[in-house]
Amino acid sequence: MAVGEDVQACAPRIRQFARALVVGSPASDPFADGLVRAALDAAACEAPPPGNLDAYLASFVIHKYRDRLSGGGSSPPSPAPFDRLARRLLTIPLYEREALLLIVAGGFGYAEAAKILRVSREVLVARLGRARAALGDIAPTRRVAPRAKTPPAYLRVVK
Repeated sequence: MAVGEDVQACAPRIRQFARALVVGSPASDPFADGLVRAALDAAACEAPPPGNLDAYLASFVIHKYRDRLSGGGSSPPSPAPFDRLARRLLTIPLYEREALLLIVAGGFGYAEAAKILRVSREVLVARLGRARAALGDIAPTRRVAPRAKTPPAYLRVVK
């Protein structure tokens, strides 16, 4: 596959990650789409380093987002008032939210996420733990009925 095709294949995953990072919601968002577009353009114009292209693009999105926040660029939109998870995600410090979303939404392993964030694995695990603790008391909106317990097959009565 050519680099352009690889970049386009990564686009949906990186877009989902960027939207979660910026808003905490998978809804369409021009701010996150701008970050993704910049990452895809950078990867298409310059040769990305060998290795995981998803990791390269996620790293680009994270660092571009940090630059926009610190440079006074356009701020991300507020989440809808009914979206508790989005509101809670935005209360988590950025570094902890990045760690959580790389693992959960990005699907990266601990070592890869630590490399993307340019921190040690131990620092990543600490940030991840704090982020999960902050989200820990969010209950699911819909209770799932427990499965009926079936006896193991080897204990069935055979007649």
